[in-house]
Amino acid sequence: MSLTELSEEQKELFLDLCIHAMMADRTFAEEEKELIERYCVKMRLPEIRFTALQEFDQAADRLLEISSREELSLIAEEIAGLIVSDHHCDEVEERFAWRLADRLKIKRTEFSQLLQKNLKPV
Repeated sequence: MSLTELSEEQKELFLDLCIHAMMADRTFAEEEKELIERYCVKMRLPEIRFTALQEFDQAADRLLEISSREELSLIAEEIAGLIVSDHHCDEVEERFAWRLADRLKIKRTEFSQLLQKNLKPV
């Protein structure tokens, strides 16, 4: 499964969650910005944006409602990669990760493994 297979609504909601993840630590890292741009191009979204259209809770709840477990796992893995794309996961980003895992009904241990898998040494 890939991001291109998500519905248009799922893609927009995923992008909203990516933007919330990027802004969790109030830092706009260049690596995060580049990754969001790549997501937008890959998913063939009509515009590249860095402002969320939906609040975090609304976006996460709607994704949970309309997505399969496989789709949610893909979304979680991609967002975990975004969170650590700047080569670290600080306390604020970790709290965001747990909040996302809880909203999407993904075990924190599973999400932690996704973060570690995507965390590459500098």
